[in-house]
Amino acid sequence: MYKYVYQPFAHQVEGIQLLRGRVNYGFFDEPGTGKSKMVVDGANLLFLDRAISAVLVVVPNTVKATWANETWGQIVTHSPKDFPYQVIQLDSGKRWPDLSKIEGFKREKLLWLVTNYEALRSGKQEKWLCTFLAKFAPAMMVLDESTKIKNGAALQSKAALRIGGFAARRYILTGTPIARNPLDLHSQFMFLDPWILGPSKVAFRNRYAVMGGYMVMGRPVQVVGWKNLDDLKERISKHSRVVEKRAALPDLPDKLFQTVELPLSNEQARAYEQMRDNAVASFPGAIGQATATIALTKMLRLQQITSGHLPIKHSVTGHDQLCVFPTNHKYDFVMELLEDQVDYLVIFGNFIEELQGMAKRLKDAGISHGIIYGDTKNKDREKIQEQYAKGELRVVLCQIVTGGIGLTLVQGSTAVYLSNHFSYEVRTQSQDRLHRPGQKNNVLYYDLISTCNGRKTVDHTVMKAVGVKQNLSDYVLGRSLEEVM
Repeated sequence: MYKYVYQPFAHQVEGIQLLRGRVNYGFFDEPGTGKSKMVVDGANLLFLDRAISAVLVVVPNTVKATWANETWGQIVTHSPKDFPYQVIQLDSGKRWPDLSKIEGFKREKLLWLVTNYEALRSGKQEKWLCTFLAKFAPAMMVLDESTKIKNGAALQSKAALRIGGFAARRYILTGTPIARNPLDLHSQFMFLDPWILGPSKVAFRNRYAVMGGYMVMGRPVQVVGWKNLDDLKERISKHSRVVEKRAALPDLPDKLFQTVELPLSNEQARAYEQMRDNAVASFPGAIGQATATIALTKMLRLQQITSGHLPIKHSVTGHDQLCVFPTNHKYDFVMELLEDQVDYLVIFGNFIEELQGMAKRLKDAGISHGIIYGDTKNKDREKIQEQYAKGELRVVLCQIVTGGIGLTLVQGSTAVYLSNHFSYEVRTQSQDRLHRPGQKNNVLYYDLISTCNGRKTVDHTVMKAVGVKQNLSDYVLGRSLEEVM
């Protein structure tokens, strides 16, 4: 008799049964609903059923420890003490074990392999994984945060599909399967079964996308709209499910959102108007200027200005110099929040420079904090997470892309977004670092939005774009039937 370490919720029990009954399936449950526990318990039961001998879990690099850590990882946390299993973490760029030396685990223990998506790009490591799945057949393969293979042309996406062909069971996990638009779904479902949405990406696009815009060899190649979304929704609903956090965990506190408009400083407003109107901006006392020759660069420069910094190219040396605006009202708001209202805070931002500027303000005020961005080592991420959980750090600053996954930050119930990312996936994932089991209070999210002399800025544009992508995702996944385009 299998004894759960923690009794699963009703939606997890259903998910475990789906794992045992379906050889491929997509779990699009919202972040924070416990998908990894469901996979661990489901895999353990499949091993006892003699349906699998091994599990390959492919994850973003920053999430490997969340699964594989021998003390607090998901596998050890949810596997009963008397259950026979072994966890091996495989790191890209490092030597992998000789397959013959792990052969003895076959059938005696459930063997878990945890690796990152980047490892799939190596032909040598791809071959190793294919051989492993063949030797330990029947095996199960799980893609956590499966939008990592949404670009079917990418090396790691192609490798994931080839490796998956050696697995008897295949599952994808993500709370946001549509990161940009419905085309993101094709490669993910190809991993499950090529015939769910058809093997041809071109045929899939022609069926659901309205093409227009510029022409290549007499054919339109730009997606200008969508069609047949009801058909797409029906197709994927037969092979996947969506569990909303509110329905699955009714006792979990609410999410509350508050938008705060703050004026740019005089120096920021001057640079912002220059860049907006002329695609060129200067900085007081700096020799040189910032330029934007294309629209995307201009958008980036405007975001940098509202975040409090601007890279200026020196007119003599040609070197870039980072100029920081002396006044930043977003920082002022955060400091007032810490002085008057909150004990523990999580701060998200798009740019390392703005997080470093905020960290300097915190340091000068003697406020304990940790900062997580792209170059932060996994062991340092884990240390910051643990210190925050113990109350040893009062503030955690996270670059929204890298700090938005694989962290549990329920010590506090307030988050501030200094700036936002265009991706709805990134935004949703980051929100759920605080809003997950263990959170005892309503979570309040502040979006700090800049205004320029009373007018809207790029901050408003980014928030609107995230909202549109949310509605589009909701429609295709069946969460609502709102008009999205």
